[in-house]
Amino acid sequence: QFTIFHKGGRVLYGKKNVKIRGNPINQLIKTVLLEERSSDNFFLHDAYKLHWILANEFELVFVVVYQKILQLLYIDELLQKVKDAFCEMHKAALASDRGFMDLVVQDFDATFSSILRNLEEESEQKRRRPDQRSIPTNSLAGKVSEADETECAEPESAQAEADATPNGEYDREAHLRKVLSTKGSRHSKGQMKPKKKEEEPKKAKPSKDEKPKRVKQMAEGWKEKKEDNKAAEVSAEEVERFAKEFNPQGSVDANYTDQWEINESDDESEEEPERGNALTTDAPAPKGRFASFFNRMPFTDKVLTDEDLGPLMVKMREQLVTKNVAAEIADKLCDSVAENLRGTTVGKFSRVSTKIREAMEKALVRILTPKRDVNILRECAKAKAERRPYTIVFCGVNGVGKSTNLSKICYWLKHNGLDVMIAACDTFRSGAVEQLRIHAQCLGVELFERGYNKDAAGIAADAIQQAKKEGRDVVLVDTAGRMQDNEPLMRSLTKLINVNNPDLILFVGEALVGNDGVDQVVKFNQAMRDLSDKSQPRLIDGIVLTKFDTIDDKVGASISMVYSTGQPIVFVGVGQTYTDLKKLNPTIVADLLLK
Repeated sequence: QFTIFHKGGRVLYGKKNVKIRGNPINQLIKTVLLEERSSDNFFLHDAYKLHWILANEFELVFVVVYQKILQLLYIDELLQKVKDAFCEMHKAALASDRGFMDLVVQDFDATFSSILRNLEEESEQKRRRPDQRSIPTNSLAGKVSEADETECAEPESAQAEADATPNGEYDREAHLRKVLSTKGSRHSKGQMKPKKKEEEPKKAKPSKDEKPKRVKQMAEGWKEKKEDNKAAEVSAEEVERFAKEFNPQGSVDANYTDQWEINESDDESEEEPERGNALTTDAPAPKGRFASFFNRMPFTDKVLTDEDLGPLMVKMREQLVTKNVAAEIADKLCDSVAENLRGTTVGKFSRVSTKIREAMEKALVRILTPKRDVNILRECAKAKAERRPYTIVFCGVNGVGKSTNLSKICYWLKHNGLDVMIAACDTFRSGAVEQLRIHAQCLGVELFERGYNKDAAGIAADAIQQAKKEGRDVVLVDTAGRMQDNEPLMRSLTKLINVNNPDLILFVGEALVGNDGVDQVVKFNQAMRDLSDKSQPRLIDGIVLTKFDTIDDKVGASISMVYSTGQPIVFVGVGQTYTDLKKLNPTIVADLLLK
């Protein structure tokens, strides 16, 4: 399947050779294009593999879908050729004011079929072409110059023994092979020693009274080679051109040499007048801050290329990494933004850096904006109508504040008129049950606990059952902190989730971490996927980011965790009291990252 669509949503062209199950292109838009993952090479969905290319100047997306078991090596070339042909054919309509709205695609099937057929034929020819990488032995001698053959005619005794046949005879072909393998490397083993240069008479050192002179090269191609002390060959046209440049009369002296000798003291003084004469006009050149500002401003529309974006994207990556964004995530973000900007136009009186900053800010806001609405209060009301408690499971690594933030959310739910029960399923850490008992007493809610060294999944199931009997609205399940590499504890967490099937799984992470935060949340998801016995395992549904008040403007962990999981940040902890729980504002976070 080949599809061309506009970023505004309109499909301009489609071609289907086979029936496609589901809608993988919609998944590509949701998972890749809207999540700023355009720099990825491909996207896998079910049994299909998707490749795409962007035409940013017209805001078009070209997508090809095929079965991932097929090894099609011409896909990237197909996308590029179809893109070039389509944009060239409909360039006038796409460049108009209404753009794609008035575009009517006709007679493109023949062009597409021709491109596809040619690429398939070329691929088939390459597949049937015999392997010609083997080198015939009789051609080795022709690759060695006569000078090399003369030098290698009488090999040293050690070399001759190495190249000798089992019968003791000297194998000239084997020796030529070694010469070819070592030719061009100065430090290769077994290479012939170069001949020593003839000693040249030493030049007399200048006296102290004589002032040394610097030799200024007139062109890089005229520089003398130290290896052979031979001047480079220069055509007569080049000599005439350089003569006209440095000689006002335009004549070439008979004794013209390839060097221009000037005094060291006159080096800078002679360059400045020449530069000044070249730029002299009737009006004096403007000076000051406004002159430098206008000199940097483009007065015509500019199409952005890799050369324009490269250096600025390097600086943008450094900016993100210093704000605690994981290095891998920063690379993907910058590559995606550069991919979306390549080929776009910067208008008059605009700077490329401003364009990049605006694009990055939009990308960050789009990433942090939830793709699905996690409305806990609405879901609790829906579960209450079904006469069952709404269940939330808290998981995460050790010491990030799971119990504390569970208590904050408990206070928020109770403040909104819901009846809450806390289930103490951390049977591993000493003092975990006592900590929750203090919080329950302060908040005036019931605590369900069975002590330590018990099955956490069984405790959670009993708590949910009792809450259902008592007509509770919400059950908050606290779990033991565990490192992402601890398989026994990760297996226990997976069992708790599979047995009780909670409504919401919240990962509690610190805002202080950088690369480690991505590793934690990714491995938690991976462990729950691998250790689950269900065909569609439950994964993390949202993130609670703690200690957000301690990081100043280094808020990059929020971007790293959301980008790596695709799940939203539900709450952020900003203090140590029950009321220190906030919603995340994506615009503020983006401003802090680019500050």
